[in-house]
Amino acid sequence: MKKDSWFISRNTRPPLGEARPTPVFLLTALAVAMVLPWSARAAKINIAMHQRTDRYRDQMDPLVAPATPGMFVDTGVERWNNFSKQGSVSWITTYGLTFSDIGLFLADGSACGASISCSAGAGGTTAAALATKDSVAFKAWYGFQDADFLTISNLPPTFASAGYDVVVYGDADVTSRDMDYTIGGTTLRIEDRGTFSGTLSEGGNYVVFSNLTASTFTLTGNTGAADYSTINALVIESYHHGEEPVIELFSASDHYVSTGTTVTLSWQVAGATSVSIDQGIGSVASTGSVPVVANATEDYVLVASNHAGVATASMRVGVGPPRPNILMFLVDDMGWQHTSEPFYYDSMGDPVTTPLNDRYRTPNMETLADRGMKFTDAYAMPVCSPSRVCLMTGKNSARHHVTQWTTSTGVDGSKTQIATHNSPLDWLVRGLPASEITLPSLLADAGYRTIHAGKGHFGSTTYARDPSNIGFDINIAGRETGSPGSYSGDYGQYTGDNGVPGLEEYHNTGTHLTEALTLEMNGAISNAVADDVPFFAYLSHYAVHGPFQEDPRFSSNYPTLSGNELYFATMIEGMDKSLGDILAQLDALGVAEDTLVVFMSDNGGVNYDKNTIPDDEINTPLRDQKGSAYEGGIRVPMIAAWANPDDLNDFQIASPVATNAVEDDIVTIFDLYPTLLEAAGVAFGHSVDGTTLLPYFAQTPGTHRTQDLLVHFPHDHEGGDYFTVYREGPWKLIYQYHLDSYELYNLSDDIGETNDLASVETNRVMAMSREMARQLDEAGAQWPVFSADSSEDPLATPMTPGVDIDADGIMDNDEDVNGNGLVDPGETDADDEDTDDDRTPDGAELRLGLDPLDSGSAFTIQYQVWSEHFLLSWPSLSGLTFDIEQLDASNDWQVVEADIPATSSPGTSTLWATPTLEDSMVVRVRLN
Repeated sequence: MKKDSWFISRNTRPPLGEARPTPVFLLTALAVAMVLPWSARAAKINIAMHQRTDRYRDQMDPLVAPATPGMFVDTGVERWNNFSKQGSVSWITTYGLTFSDIGLFLADGSACGASISCSAGAGGTTAAALATKDSVAFKAWYGFQDADFLTISNLPPTFASAGYDVVVYGDADVTSRDMDYTIGGTTLRIEDRGTFSGTLSEGGNYVVFSNLTASTFTLTGNTGAADYSTINALVIESYHHGEEPVIELFSASDHYVSTGTTVTLSWQVAGATSVSIDQGIGSVASTGSVPVVANATEDYVLVASNHAGVATASMRVGVGPPRPNILMFLVDDMGWQHTSEPFYYDSMGDPVTTPLNDRYRTPNMETLADRGMKFTDAYAMPVCSPSRVCLMTGKNSARHHVTQWTTSTGVDGSKTQIATHNSPLDWLVRGLPASEITLPSLLADAGYRTIHAGKGHFGSTTYARDPSNIGFDINIAGRETGSPGSYSGDYGQYTGDNGVPGLEEYHNTGTHLTEALTLEMNGAISNAVADDVPFFAYLSHYAVHGPFQEDPRFSSNYPTLSGNELYFATMIEGMDKSLGDILAQLDALGVAEDTLVVFMSDNGGVNYDKNTIPDDEINTPLRDQKGSAYEGGIRVPMIAAWANPDDLNDFQIASPVATNAVEDDIVTIFDLYPTLLEAAGVAFGHSVDGTTLLPYFAQTPGTHRTQDLLVHFPHDHEGGDYFTVYREGPWKLIYQYHLDSYELYNLSDDIGETNDLASVETNRVMAMSREMARQLDEAGAQWPVFSADSSEDPLATPMTPGVDIDADGIMDNDEDVNGNGLVDPGETDADDEDTDDDRTPDGAELRLGLDPLDSGSAFTIQYQVWSEHFLLSWPSLSGLTFDIEQLDASNDWQVVEADIPATSSPGTSTLWATPTLEDSMVVRVRLN
């Protein structure tokens, strides 16, 4: 269970009004968790000494109505006693700068018996231009000099008995002033040497009087001819933490029920003065129970509070029909061939066992493949974060814009290799945005318990850094980083930014990180089964990502390997043992038949020893590694199966998965979003890029998703630079932005991508490049940036003279004038011979002087009978020739007269008369 490690020490002064995190844990009947916000850590009195306008006061909390003198303003986290102009009546006008015995409130809003008296000599405003709640106190000040004073009286007994600090914040309306502050014979100085910038420093913006014990104290300022000492704010903080309330029990008689079922909530709280439960239940006694009629999935939150703090617990009661469990088993950086289960099949449909298959030992993957379906052409994105966000949203990374691994430092997650190129200006470097509707959130809304264990890497400094924020009820060891500090010891917890959180009980016990995650996930699954609630278990292993370290449990299985090759092989086997342990746990709990399992990697296999192994050998027979546009970078192993196949199981009848089956259609990681939701019986109403794979699982004949693939990577990485991949059936096109170059491969006979056919398949390259451009445009894809002026570099179709895909007589490069692959205003469609649908090819219209974009400007034949002749006329230009044809009795066109020249006189019509045609004959005019 995640621990909250945030605290305030007596020597740490956060900015005014800084938010304190308030974690909330999921409660089951077997687990109780408490939340201790700021007030559980220290009793405080906050005082803002404003003498300014309403708008500054209100900026501390726009939601709070103007307070009466001595009342507080709520910054959204803590309450502040606020002294400023009140409504249309000025505090100074009404009360002057002197007032007496105004009652104060604690930071939690409760009365405390303390009061404030003041005799200030001046008031004014600062030069600060900040407008945040945290810094609004610095917009104005009260000034103290000589006989001026501020007295705090009758502090609560706990302040005097335990001791307290007084923090005085001061910033004047000038940029250079020394200001002395005195309490009880101790004088401290602020050397104000600049306009407040929002950064606080002791002695520069505040001073701290420590270890005070008197129930009353007086604060004075500068003496003699010195300028005023300004006071913007005071914080009085007691060392007494008090006894916080304890939630000893919060449980439900059932955690997942059918609509209309009555469920009993029970609780037991110690030490609280106030206890309440939301969802309309309201205030309750410290111990009790209440029946609720469950008509929809609800999260019930119990809040217990007293003077010292608040404890909070939440619990879900799910409502719905019986639903299957789901296990998503995601491996990091595992290649298509890093397994003893073969995924490579020859043209006859027979498996090909490669040397890499012979090297690795993954018996549990083999078992899972026997129990279900293996996908040989499954794809993810080239690197981790984009794939993970694809899984969570059902969208292609070109659309969701998390197109590179996320980072919390710098402006980009790339490892720059080409100095003149940069990533898109506004790609979502901080990760998954809150606006996305995630897979776990939909499952949670349907009553699932959603469990995350392992690597998160959905986002960095945004809310997505914590998996519990994106819909997971339980987060085990997940955070914003993409790799662990170590797979042993303390998992890097205390050695750097890549430390794995929340697994302290396993530290230095010899437990490999992969094993620790497996044990924790099995425990969470057991709790869900005990509560009879369907679960979505997302086990996202840090393995087999670097650092490459030996898993000693399996070293003896690889006597011929050494160094990183040995380490990587043991990490693969450790991952496979985890799969086997989870499957065994499901079986032991009696829920294997009810659990759908999907196994996948987040990108192509990583080169674990770049110093000695070429990238092209790491995923043989595939080319290259993680991060590249080639198959080694994006093709991944994927298996779907019921943990224990059973033809009589209702869930398996509804969503069957063929056993010992192989599917070679193209599928992607974002297809799993609609697939898992459909298997769970959970509907969604928004658009996604993924297509359900359940018909494939059932081995229903036919193709069930379009057999194309778009992978957009407008960044650089160790394995590739600035590319888009478009696959259409066996054909694969790669475009590199920094080179404006295309490569084309036929994967059906060249899986290693060794034979670039772009120069000989020019028509195919042109057609596929335009489809690539259309899909990128529809997704709102972002482009890399080339130059110092931040100009974007969009896709450019190839310059290939002589290519006319639609055979309309206009070269494709001439139809797509700007070369972006799209049909822009003023351009004819290079994939449609008749752009304006007037039954005349675009090229013919241009030759005839007609407008190929105007259906009203068409090639039409006019005729009339004149002196027993037919007189035909049609649009034309000088220099053209035409044939007259008629339809004979066999419905064949026969030339009646050939090479009729266009009129040479000014005008746009050619006239032709003939006595040989009869009224009943069908004729046409063809441009030569």
